[in-house]
Amino acid sequence: MKLKLFFSVYLISTFAFGQNRSVKINHENFEFINLKTDSTSLLTIDIFRKNKKILSHTLYNEDGDCSSIQVELGAYEIKGNQIIFYTYWVAADLQGYLLYPFGFRKKVFSVNNAGKLKLIKAEIYIEDAINDVALKEIPNLQKNPKTKTEKELLAKYINAVEQKYNAHFVNYKEKNTLQKEVRKKLEKEIQTVTKDWEKNYGSRAKF
Repeated sequence: MKLKLFFSVYLISTFAFGQNRSVKINHENFEFINLKTDSTSLLTIDIFRKNKKILSHTLYNEDGDCSSIQVELGAYEIKGNQIIFYTYWVAADLQGYLLYPFGFRKKVFSVNNAGKLKLIKAEIYIEDAINDVALKEIPNLQKNPKTKTEKELLAKYINAVEQKYNAHFVNYKEKNTLQKEVRKKLEKEIQTVTKDWEKNYGSRAKF
């Protein structure tokens, strides 16, 4: 447990380095402040304008127990008048049960001339324990739902995901493209977190 705690602190310190910054976007000044929540593993980047927080994005968060771990990783970039957020979820469990959440998301905000943020695009693929859908069935259901029951089950799951994560659940063809893009942005962080997972968890991991 002490080793796991030390590793979490090391990861947070690694991801935190160099995050605080002041940026002018569309003629407005924004502060990007790195914040660590006391007594938890949660690390966020919080965006302020005129000393008021307008948005928060998770850079690192971890949960689990002695046999399982679930990690949320995040990054962001600024392109012109857009702020783009990336999220990647990984999970592992020695028992093979808690292999969720696993997925990836991209959210794009535009900044107008008044400095207001507007969500213009949000895409996600995730396997999460949201309702009674069997998570192992999600990839196959999304690829080729055959029966009325399968179609209804998938639709129910997608609706629950989109409400929880405020993003459009991508279709099967778009899934790989989204994963490739988000994974590229968080490649270093994913490798750091999961470098021993194949050895420690084998096939009981998703990353």
